[in-house]
Amino acid sequence: MGSTERHGFYRAPWVLQSAMGFTERHGFYRAPWVLQSAMGSTERHGFYRAPWVLQSAMGFTERHGFYRAPWVLQSAMGFTERHGFYRAPWVLQSAMGSTERHGFYRAPWVLQSAMGFTERHGFYIVLWVLHSAMGFTERHGFYRAPWVLHSAMCSTERHGFYIAPWVLHSAMGSTERHGFYRAPWVLQSAMGSTERHGFYRAPWVLQSAMGFTERHGFYIAPWVLQSAMGSTERHGFYRAPWVLQSAMGSTERHGFYRAPWVLQSAMGSTERHGFYRAPWVLQSAMGFTERHGFYRAPWVLQSAMGFTERHGFYRAPWVLQSAMGFTERHGFYRAPWVLQSAMGSTKRHGFYKAPWVLQSAMGSTERHGFYRAPWVLQSAMGSTERHGFYRAPWVLQSAMGSTEHHGFYRAPWVLQSAMGFTERHGFYRAPWVLQSEMGFT
Repeated sequence: MGSTERHGFYRAPWVLQSAMGFTERHGFYRAPWVLQSAMGSTERHGFYRAPWVLQSAMGFTERHGFYRAPWVLQSAMGFTERHGFYRAPWVLQSAMGSTERHGFYRAPWVLQSAMGFTERHGFYIVLWVLHSAMGFTERHGFYRAPWVLHSAMCSTERHGFYIAPWVLHSAMGSTERHGFYRAPWVLQSAMGSTERHGFYRAPWVLQSAMGFTERHGFYIAPWVLQSAMGSTERHGFYRAPWVLQSAMGSTERHGFYRAPWVLQSAMGSTERHGFYRAPWVLQSAMGFTERHGFYRAPWVLQSAMGFTERHGFYRAPWVLQSAMGFTERHGFYRAPWVLQSAMGSTKRHGFYKAPWVLQSAMGSTERHGFYRAPWVLQSAMGSTERHGFYRAPWVLQSAMGSTEHHGFYRAPWVLQSAMGFTERHGFYRAPWVLQSEMGFT
């Protein structure tokens, strides 16, 4: 029957295999590793591990009944790979100099464009800087082009320039009288001069020909008149004070000419490297950002957004939590133990273990997605509890002296009765024993 001798007795193959820790499956005994291999387990260091045990040991995380690698989870959350690590979108944008606005990161030029800046040579320049660079002058809070200012003063355009009325009249030879410019012949006719060959001559015509001008009945040389009016000699000509000041870059304010630095200082500008800078220019150069019409330092803005100072820098709450190993869930960062506890893990020796890890450590075996204790599995297979252990039916029957025939265990008397033995005094005798006792030969 295929039995093997052990310690003076013959044992059936399955009795020997059961004693070696084999388990019965479909009428055969399989070694533990055969069963584990059939369930998809892999051999590691002499033991078979289930796929999820190996994946968990490699840092994978369970999602929807599967184990995902960290980078698979991060990629699914919109993270991007940089230098071998996955970075969140806002970490990449922040590293590129973008600034957070209304929950989004905007590039510097997007913010500047939204504030009305204009792009020039790869930079965004505010409108008044562009206007100033084009020679415009500030009037009543606006920058006016030179020709707009001249036109407002009644100047007339000639050959691409704006000329004041008196300059045009003067260019045509007219002379100012009582606030008006008169043509030469009007003045001469009024003084009794007579026309000769198309010209009016008078005694004083000679003096006039030398460039003298009549004042209070006398002809006075031009330089005498100009000097008397406060003009100063420059390169052989007399210039009025405002002409000199204008040539030096001064600007007219309330009837006086002010130097550029006087005007800038009056507007609150500060001198830097020989130039006057507006307060916002200085603050912007120091990295300040405009908020509600004022410039705030970076740390003031960050602090107002709930950032916390660490090692001289302000970090966003999520940056600090991420650095402590927290994981983002539904827009919040959760500590590892909070996530594990929410998934039903239990704390053991300062760590959270998943239910199946605890059950596996207690010797339970996975069946149909659940972990069963050894005695639950044995009881389900028809084993009976004896002295604190579960024995298979055939183990109990074998211990009671039964013998296996045709896949079943029979008691000795059942076997003897089947072989024609007869019961006598509590024992079964073979026919020949009974016949011999009765004297048969």
